[in-house]
Amino acid sequence: MNAPLIQTEGLRKAIREGAAERVILDRVGFSVAPGEMVALVGPSGSGKSTLLNLVSGIDVPTAGLITVLGRELGALDETARTRFRRRHIGLVFQAFQLLSTLTVEENILLPMELDGRADRAAMARVAALCERVGLGDRRAAFPDVLSGGEQQRVALARAVLAEPRVVLADEPTGSLDEATGCEVLDLLTELCRERGCAVLMATHSRRAAAACDRALRLEAGTVLEAVVAPA
Repeated sequence: MNAPLIQTEGLRKAIREGAAERVILDRVGFSVAPGEMVALVGPSGSGKSTLLNLVSGIDVPTAGLITVLGRELGALDETARTRFRRRHIGLVFQAFQLLSTLTVEENILLPMELDGRADRAAMARVAALCERVGLGDRRAAFPDVLSGGEQQRVALARAVLAEPRVVLADEPTGSLDEATGCEVLDLLTELCRERGCAVLMATHSRRAAAACDRALRLEAGTVLEAVVAPA
């Protein structure tokens, strides 16, 4: 059996609020295998976005272990975590996170540009991805002239450009209408399935959860149950 690409053990995240401590996540443990899509479901404030930030290395846990691609993130300093994230983790956000001063192809290329890998091969992959996500004729456009669905397609292409083994998505269809959200979800599933990525997706959408292999329910910061995503 293939080793998990994402694994957490005894994960805890707490923050100080004045003299009190607020626990956001407590004793969270789970794994995601290669090629597996897992939904994070649960009410607002249950810790879904916090968990994604921890798995990406953007934030650090109060206690517990996070292992991604066999690397224990707690053993890396902030610079090393940033480099690791750029090379091995694709991120998709609800609010797209595109830079308004960059074109479609420049936004897609940006993570590899920051990592010093924006070579001819990367540019060729940008062009191919633009065609793949239906933006071949929009490569020189700026985000402010794109629809919400088009902007999320740019974000998806950016997330998979470096061919990451892990993709983390935070409400990727949350700001889109139902039809556009379905199109984006199908595209995310297609791009990740064919590359064998491990996908962890926070969502309130039943359809998005149903597109995954299983769902982890977070409530009050704890995984209460692991359920097969509903059909």
